[in-house]
Amino acid sequence: MTEFEQTLILASTGVFIFAGLLAFAQHFLHLFFGRPPAPNQVFVRWLTEEQKEKLRLASIPYTPSSVATGEDGLSFSPQSFARAKRLLGARVVEVFKSSNRNVEEAVLTFSCRRDHALRGFKTEVAGSIKWYDFRRRLKHRRLATFIDEVLMPSVRKDIVVHLQHGRHADPATDGKFHVYLYSTPTNHNQHAYIPNRLLGAQFGNQTAALVASGTGVPVLEPLTNFAVAELVDNNLYVHLDIVNGRNLIARRGLLLRILQQVEGELAADKFLEDLIGSVKAENEIVLEGETADFRVEGEGITGRRLVVLSSLVREILTPVVRSNVIIRDCNGQNAAPVDDGKFRIFMHSSPIGAPCMNAPEQIWGHRMIKREAAFAPSAHGVPLIDDNGFIVGEIVGRNLYLHMHYIHFGAKLEAALAAKLLLEVRKEVQAAAVEADEDAIKRRVAEHYVQECTRQYAVGKALKVSAGDLAAAQSDFHGHLRGALLEEFDLLRLQAAPAEEIGREFDELTQLANVTGVKVEGDKIVVSTDVLYCVHPRSHVRYEIGAFDIQICTSTNMIKWFNKTRKVSGGSGKMNAPHVDPNGNACMGNTKDLFPALIQKREFASAVQLAIAFVEAVNLEDNWGAYITNWPVAR
Repeated sequence: MTEFEQTLILASTGVFIFAGLLAFAQHFLHLFFGRPPAPNQVFVRWLTEEQKEKLRLASIPYTPSSVATGEDGLSFSPQSFARAKRLLGARVVEVFKSSNRNVEEAVLTFSCRRDHALRGFKTEVAGSIKWYDFRRRLKHRRLATFIDEVLMPSVRKDIVVHLQHGRHADPATDGKFHVYLYSTPTNHNQHAYIPNRLLGAQFGNQTAALVASGTGVPVLEPLTNFAVAELVDNNLYVHLDIVNGRNLIARRGLLLRILQQVEGELAADKFLEDLIGSVKAENEIVLEGETADFRVEGEGITGRRLVVLSSLVREILTPVVRSNVIIRDCNGQNAAPVDDGKFRIFMHSSPIGAPCMNAPEQIWGHRMIKREAAFAPSAHGVPLIDDNGFIVGEIVGRNLYLHMHYIHFGAKLEAALAAKLLLEVRKEVQAAAVEADEDAIKRRVAEHYVQECTRQYAVGKALKVSAGDLAAAQSDFHGHLRGALLEEFDLLRLQAAPAEEIGREFDELTQLANVTGVKVEGDKIVVSTDVLYCVHPRSHVRYEIGAFDIQICTSTNMIKWFNKTRKVSGGSGKMNAPHVDPNGNACMGNTKDLFPALIQKREFASAVQLAIAFVEAVNLEDNWGAYITNWPVAR
């Protein structure tokens, strides 16, 4: 027998002895040290109604219960749980400990018949492995199989898993579905502390996760609203560090819970079908009407957002408006009402005004995933008011103005809110608000106003208000009233002599020094200038900045500068001027409130004079101003 064969036999013997010791430890050490106490109850969450019905028919006892506030599910005895697993074809992935020692939470996955059409797709973990590293190769295969079982039925394409370890990754567009573990689509390097309890799993204090970028559909934990992942087209970014190099799957149960939440968002057709079905079940009137004869089209809105919104509009709204519907994303811009026989939905828009109101956290009891500045009501149509008095939009003729987007990503939470909103629109349309004359609209607005005043009065009576709060509220009221009266006087002045007023303002603009032309483009007044210069305050060198188009937006009371001659590398990329960034926005310092005030008062000539002076001055103490020497010296 050779020396190599002797070594091989000894190694094999050692392996068998070690395995025997492990078996002894597992089965007999409890005789000396005792077994750990077995739980009296096993808690399971997220069972479907179909699965519960199977349990009832098989006479397997269970008790509805909860392990924490809002975390509801079913509790089984250990014996009943074993029977339930066999019946449902379930496998325990991980056991979560709870604060109650007598209860353990089992995270389950269920075996299901594989669709033959999915055999052509594969799931793999990206990255190279050395040929001899069989242990890591096996871990990659287990991780790929684990993710494949949950996502493949919904994804139905090749899946590539990436272990990013906190690094960002750009979204892929190669036709595959990519899963990035512990990553984000943008390199913002922002972290947030994880709640102590997330999807049933316990976390220690100060445990951090990456922050969602806001570019995709956030996958939210139902109770805390914490974004555990983000869907960007065919890319899933998991923000939690649940996989590491040593133990490839550190939190199998938590990863499964996250993937189950993702699977619900991926199956857009399924959740829309369920949502529309529940809407029809709860609102019998929605069952009426035919929808096949009408089209729903999008302008400036595509992808998942359009799919979700158009599906709900087709089922809920088209039977009552009885026409084609056009959904247009206005992105905070005004839109004039249209009367061409079609019904239009203007998202984040209003006939007049600008976004200026803070959005509530909830509307009709539905959480807002993303909030933005909302339009104030224009009083041109019938307002749509939620339970807390927030005016979510208006119906003006055959035009629906939504004061915010409400659907940013096409997520399930947003779809539920959109369904409720469209039901309210449907009620107003059925009440003939769309075809009503001016007097009828006034009556309906007055009715809404009375209802809201009544609600506000009831809320106010229940509040305890101090003298200081009352004085502050009176001061705010007088300020708003004064502003409203000034606006009304300005409107009356323009209505009395519109041509003369506009002509006078344009005459003043064209007579300003360095102004070469004035034109109007939509809600913007564009003032063109000669070449503007700036003198260095210390060296007294004269620098040529360039000729400008100064844009004054009358709907937002904002001003922008665009250099027509050149852009120069400065404090924030290619700058239009020493203190004007590439997008035409200025770092104004103490003058930031002056421009909106002048534009609101229609003092355009003063605003342009100040805008020209702004380009011709430089503050060397400012980081951007220090780059004045990058501009060419004037000849």
